[in-house]
This record gives sequence, structure tokens and C-alpha cells, in this order.
Amino acid sequence: MKLQKFSLPASSERETTQRIRNVVKLHGVGPRMKMQLVKVEEGLSSGAVMFHEYGPGSEDNELMELGFDRESVTQALNLCDTNEEQAASYLFGG
Repeated sequence: MKLQKFSLPASSERETTQRIRNVVKLHGVGPRMKMQLVKVEEGLSSGAVMFHEYGPGSEDNELMELGFDRESVTQALNLCDTNEEQAASYLFGG
């Protein structure tokens, strides 16, 4: 562990006469964690899914409401880099 010294600003009374030196010891507390929201449900593990990061998104649902099956919608979105308008055009044969 490396100690790093630094000077704190002296108070106005001591500013001209002396400098106060302090040492701060830093200790690691383990690996840092990065968290991300993945899923939101109503209730406690039994309600409807309100949001899912890796599940079917709104693009899938909107295109499926137009009458296309999930497999066709997924394939169209993959071909069109998840651009909903291009996928709809692809599905309608345009």
C-alpha cells in the first residue's frame, strides 16, 4: 500500500507561520460492481413483466400486433439492425 502525502490549506491565522501536513490512508474495499436494471415485475416474482432488458422489446410487440409471428419479426429485426421501420417494410414485402 502506497501512502500519498498532501497539504491541506492552512487557516488564515496560521497561513504565514506554518503549514499543516496530513496523511490519508486509503484502503481498498474489494472489487467495484457495476449494476444494470434487467427486469421489472409487478408484485413479488409473480406479476406481469413490465420491463425486460433481454426479452422481446416494444418493436417486437408492435410488429406482432400487425399480425406477424414472433419468428418472422425477430428475423426481420435482426436483418434490419433492430430498425423497426425497415423491419416493417421488409415484412410487408417492400
